[in-house]
Amino acid sequence: MFKKIIIFLIVASFILVLWFFRDFFWNIFSGTEKLIIETSLPEEVIVEKETNIIVEKNIIGMGDIRAVVKTNENKIIYYNQNNFIETDSVGSYKKNLGSYPFNNPKTVKCSKTGKFCLVWTGEKFSVFNLALKQNTELASNIKAVNFNSLEDGLIYLFFKNGNYELDSSDLDGKNWIQMKKIKGDNLNISVSPQGDKIIYFSKKVSATESGIFLTGVSNQEPAQKIIEKDVIDVLWAPTGTKILFSFYDHSVAPKRIQLGYYDLNQSKKYELGLPSIAQKCVWSERANYLYCAALTSASPKVFELDDWYSGKFISQDIFWKIDLNESKKEKIFNDLEKYPQVDSFNLILLNEELFFVDKISGNLIKREI
Repeated sequence: MFKKIIIFLIVASFILVLWFFRDFFWNIFSGTEKLIIETSLPEEVIVEKETNIIVEKNIIGMGDIRAVVKTNENKIIYYNQNNFIETDSVGSYKKNLGSYPFNNPKTVKCSKTGKFCLVWTGEKFSVFNLALKQNTELASNIKAVNFNSLEDGLIYLFFKNGNYELDSSDLDGKNWIQMKKIKGDNLNISVSPQGDKIIYFSKKVSATESGIFLTGVSNQEPAQKIIEKDVIDVLWAPTGTKILFSFYDHSVAPKRIQLGYYDLNQSKKYELGLPSIAQKCVWSERANYLYCAALTSASPKVFELDDWYSGKFISQDIFWKIDLNESKKEKIFNDLEKYPQVDSFNLILLNEELFFVDKISGNLIKREI
């Protein structure tokens, strides 16, 4: 009897050992390794044990996304694989607003009214009416185009006989009005979201044409040069009182890209000391903060905008919050070494969250700030 009790205890102990170490033996024989959930991290991320990289779960849209806009109703519209999609800040639904087979569109801009989108294919501009699901191609002589501040018409540069005209028209390009002629080469424009102010600058930097020019729609209002630097791109603040711009700093060799902004109320420019471009930034609603992704790369090459567009230059972004009132900047998303590398653009703010498109994956991603 005593011998049977001893044998029973040995067998029971062996079974208990197998039970407590079941995961260890399972991993050995199955060849898999479980992901560890790190309770000290936010719920939206998990850590891979081997790579120690946080896997993004806050992916709102996947694929080759080309545009993001926050509408006046706090909805998000983006363009993905021939479809204009509407969703909310958590991606709880996907609503197809219309489809059109654009041939490899380069840029897509949608109005905050959520009614129209501007598409640049590299050859022509088009206006897609989301309500009617109709596309209208604009004249090939149009070289740069924006919505006007009311988003019920267009303001564009029309190239004719070697000269530029600053024109306005309906959203379908009809009923056009010539506002003024502009001298320059390879120009781009940007329209203030408030009022009738317009800035233009040369995308082909030269000694005589570098800088930003500020003008209005009136022929009587002469253009004023407000920035002398070699400007790459610009971004109006939603208040219409500040203009963010990126420029080449020639005080160092080789030249480097930097950010600055111009305050229209003060008629004064400021340099931010951050290597980035305006397309990697977003303004707060009151224009007192900026959120920007700084360009970082292992490549020693000088940053060129065309290289970034084509994918020859890939950034490993570091995100910053810039307090313009206090002249302070701080890193956000501090555990950046744990996040997948992203090369962001088209940043928007919504409900204390930052949304951006990642050029590497093509995904629309959000992160809390």
